[in-house]
Amino acid sequence: MKSTVETKSRSGMSGAFVIPVVAGLIAAAVCVALYFREAGQIESTVREREFSRLGLFDQVLRRTLKETTDNLRVLADGDGLRGYVNTGNSTDLNRAMRRAVFFSREKPDYEKVRYFDQSGKEILRVNQGGAVVPGEQLQNKGARD
Repeated sequence: MKSTVETKSRSGMSGAFVIPVVAGLIAAAVCVALYFREAGQIESTVREREFSRLGLFDQVLRRTLKETTDNLRVLADGDGLRGYVNTGNSTDLNRAMRRAVFFSREKPDYEKVRYFDQSGKEILRVNQGGAVVPGEQLQNKGARD
């Protein structure tokens, strides 16, 4: 009889130990599942937000680059600069200079408007606000990358 009483008390004691452990494991599993669900939602939200930011950045960059390339076309397609490149005539260079001065005054975002020859020597430079740099102050930037 002693052995059955001891057996019952041991099984009752092990049941008292197993139930809290199993309950703890279930609670931990629920917490882990909730954590992963919440982390997935946060990750999804962050991805969507960053995708939107990249889209806006792309639009701003495209608009800025388009404006810059359009400005370069206006300067490069002028009769004066094309004529100077083809003939080397100083009258054409003066016409290109007048266009660069006008451009510099109209677009104050540009610090300098310059034209370089193939060796890197400045042929013309107009500083911000339309200030023409005299020929003797023009620089050779051929050593730069």
